[in-house]
Amino acid sequence: MSTSEQRAKPPAAPARLRSPTLSDAASTCELRAWYSMAETRFNGSFTLELSHGGHVVPLWRSPASSSGAWRPLLAYTGRVRGAFQVTFSSVASVALDDVQFRNCGPQSPRSCAPNERPCLPRGCVAPARHCDGTEDCSDGSDEQGCETFLSCPFEEDWCRWTAGANQNLSWARNCSSQVPSSPARPTRDHTTNTPEGHFIYVAGAQRGRAELVSPTLVVNGSCHLVLYAHLHGSDANRLNVYSQTETKRELILSRAGDLGDFWFRQEATFNGTEDFQIVLEGVIGKDPQSSIALDDLILSPGCIQQSGLLSAPRTEQPPGPVPCKDDQFACDSGARCLGSEQVCDFKADCDDDTDESQCGASNFTHGMGGWADISVGRIQWVSAGPDPASPGLGLGQAPGQMLSLARATTPLLGPSSWACAVELQFNTGPQGLLALAVTDAAPGRWLWHAQGNGTAAWQHVTVALGARERPFQLELLATEEDLALAIESVAFLDCGASLSRPSGLSCNFESDLCGWFAEPGDGFEWRLHIGQDHTTGRGSFLSADPAAPGSHGRRARLVSAPQASLTLSNACLSFWYRLEGPQIGTFNLLVKSAGAAEEVLWTRAGSQGAAWRRASATIPQHLLPGFQVIFELLRDGFVGTVALDDVALAPGPCAAPLRCNFEEPGACNVSGGGWVRQQGGGTSGQGPPHDRTLGTSEGHYMVADTSALAAGEAVPLRTGMYLPLGGTHCVGFWYYLSAGDAGSLRASVEEEGGRQTEALAAGSRRHGSWRYANFTAEVSGEWRVAFEAEGDGGAVPSYVALDDLEVTPGSCLGAGRHISVQVGAGHHAARLTSETLEGTGCFHFRHRLAFQGKSAGNAELRVLLSGPQGERVVWRAAGHQGWAWREERLLIDSGGEFQVVLEVGAGDWSGTGTIAVDDVAYVAGGGCEERRQESGGEGSSAPTLPWEAAVASAAACALFGGLLAWAVAHRCRKKCWPLEAPQFEGFDNVAFQDDQVRIVELPISAPTD
Repeated sequence: MSTSEQRAKPPAAPARLRSPTLSDAASTCELRAWYSMAETRFNGSFTLELSHGGHVVPLWRSPASSSGAWRPLLAYTGRVRGAFQVTFSSVASVALDDVQFRNCGPQSPRSCAPNERPCLPRGCVAPARHCDGTEDCSDGSDEQGCETFLSCPFEEDWCRWTAGANQNLSWARNCSSQVPSSPARPTRDHTTNTPEGHFIYVAGAQRGRAELVSPTLVVNGSCHLVLYAHLHGSDANRLNVYSQTETKRELILSRAGDLGDFWFRQEATFNGTEDFQIVLEGVIGKDPQSSIALDDLILSPGCIQQSGLLSAPRTEQPPGPVPCKDDQFACDSGARCLGSEQVCDFKADCDDDTDESQCGASNFTHGMGGWADISVGRIQWVSAGPDPASPGLGLGQAPGQMLSLARATTPLLGPSSWACAVELQFNTGPQGLLALAVTDAAPGRWLWHAQGNGTAAWQHVTVALGARERPFQLELLATEEDLALAIESVAFLDCGASLSRPSGLSCNFESDLCGWFAEPGDGFEWRLHIGQDHTTGRGSFLSADPAAPGSHGRRARLVSAPQASLTLSNACLSFWYRLEGPQIGTFNLLVKSAGAAEEVLWTRAGSQGAAWRRASATIPQHLLPGFQVIFELLRDGFVGTVALDDVALAPGPCAAPLRCNFEEPGACNVSGGGWVRQQGGGTSGQGPPHDRTLGTSEGHYMVADTSALAAGEAVPLRTGMYLPLGGTHCVGFWYYLSAGDAGSLRASVEEEGGRQTEALAAGSRRHGSWRYANFTAEVSGEWRVAFEAEGDGGAVPSYVALDDLEVTPGSCLGAGRHISVQVGAGHHAARLTSETLEGTGCFHFRHRLAFQGKSAGNAELRVLLSGPQGERVVWRAAGHQGWAWREERLLIDSGGEFQVVLEVGAGDWSGTGTIAVDDVAYVAGGGCEERRQESGGEGSSAPTLPWEAAVASAAACALFGGLLAWAVAHRCRKKCWPLEAPQFEGFDNVAFQDDQVRIVELPISAPTD
């Protein structure tokens, strides 16, 4: 499900998605979903609301930095009696998926324990959950008969709770409908679950504290306080619960951090024989927009109210050195005060290392090691301490009312190095779940998780964190029914930001990553795999699978270690890759210097076929020391795979690519002044309206403005250097001379050492259309091609354009015997295009569209005419046409130049059949005899056509020889120009399938009339 942004008139009306009418949500009810927002400027504009009993309650709002990858959404409905609905609203482009309601119905039937009370119609409730302000039984019976409990819902007054003396802020009583709206403030109370219900809160524009003091109490047996708290909007806020007598104040419990936008249950137990008071202290930290709220304070019958007031205990300043400031850290030695940014930065600044001792790395023999429990459900993280029978960090019972995961978080960390990783020794228990998440600028994202498999074995894992700016936090999430899950130790590896571990770029990934680092990306990441690699055929390679479970990110990035500068010259980075699948997306090679934007060196989009392909890119010399190289996959969906192997760095620039269509900036390695890469005629209109590769205004080509040149003046365009030839090669290209005095185009071969040989010249005619030319090159050393656009001194605007340069083994077949394969603008068609033709003639060919059953889908073979005024479909055949070859003849009566295009639309056909073309011929100057066609055909044709829609050909069977073979080995999509391809000879039949274009070997035969 998705929405799109409305751009007509601001403010745009929100798009709304409303649930069916539901009934009776339990107090444990959760709504979970996944969403993705396109733009950061709309953060906060995606909301979820609850409608019940005439009330509309905001449940959730998209946080800051929530755009980009798929993000989890979690909201709590609270107890709802009767009918209700939830509504998603957005004024921005957003995608929504996997909406789930969890733990929303009544309890499952089970036998109650001896100390439990049964619920009606089913379920049980523990004694501690009786009269605690939460309905655990669907009939509410667990919240009846509670007269002996002292409950304060704040609906009428303060219930004898009073303000304390030690405060600079104060508690306020109000309801959500009367309080100014704030993302951190409650949108409803806990008692009534409506905006009209009352609660108390503390907020302020400055740091400070507020105290709320109970009446004087005495313990008679067992005294418990249950309260419901709302801590949201800041990690620096804290709720403290004290027991205070006239002689001392004792901290009973403390909760801190951003625990979510809902009311969570908390319980405190009090002992002792003296009269005492309970002090609830709300501490506001650095964020003035945050708040702390309380509701439903419930004292058990063992808490007996007394008359009179207690004197507050005296507080004395402890002896010792002057403490550090509030925003500083004091080393245990007392010798230094550190800024808060120096704590947990993976670098010890205290002499005793205490600034790094409580940051998450621990064996948990002396406490939590810096991890803070932030659980709000019925299980929590606890430290077993030095007990050898129960080592490390484990799970224990908790007072919360929700059935959520146990959560623990580190302090603020960072910055970290590119090689930073965290190492865990853990035991999930037979059925447990353990996950590690990170929270930085974006909401918490899972980096790793493990699930129990029925055993209780200890395991080890290393999870990459990579380079992260400060601040970020790690979070442990877990659940296990029998509480058997445990973590023995946590360690940080190579996390210091100043870490220097030099490493080259070359790697075959057989033993490790050689200093490369798989950047975490919401589960979509590069991982080592063993299989059919490129190095040995059975070894290791890197792969990123967009369909892997938990793969929610949009990009997978592989980042190198920082590299030294290239002191002598440019360097060539080569690699082997596989890119296949209909939704695999775009594969990029980037480079980044410190403080500079990332630069794209190479890119490919769409499936390149199920084969290893070689690619290379020149690493420029100007990069600063510490630059990094990045392989990045931007996926389009979930279907496809990418693989990488055998990365190698060699001195000197890369050899020029054998094929180039100018679609990727810099990929063709050409140079020369006076030529520019552009599309669709450019901004000045000096250029062809469409390129040769795609046949659209979106395609790119190189163009030189010859109207600015004097007669005989030329501007050069040179390719990169090609490796020495092993025999003759054919250099082919397409050029465009504008109508009028366009000038001319010359092509030469420049050999190593400076020798230059002119190969051909074009310009005797003004074409106004794309034309093909080629020449044969036979050179022993390194060489390159030099093009020159020469002016003719004309006064009218004119230009020369160049596109689709290719070098293939063997001698050229001649300019009149060329055929090429390309894709249409929709990227879902294979195209065969003839040489430029003109005049009158007959185009005839044979075809076969054969499919089994309904597998044809909407597969279609089309004949198009391409001329200066564009393209037009003049014949088509669709679906199953039978298993026999069928003949078509089309009469051409043209008054200008044209090309014929044979195009196959991929559609949705399954691949159990083929589309084939054979016996293609064009007879110039002759008419068409009556065409012969086998019975059963449904193709349509136009017998006589105007020149704008003229039909042309691929001149003879030889057109389907070596020049075609490299391009039709696999289905092409936009920007599909593989660097390696097998060579085929002697085939005169072309068959198309939905995933590829196959050359089918058949006996060679002459065209028949």
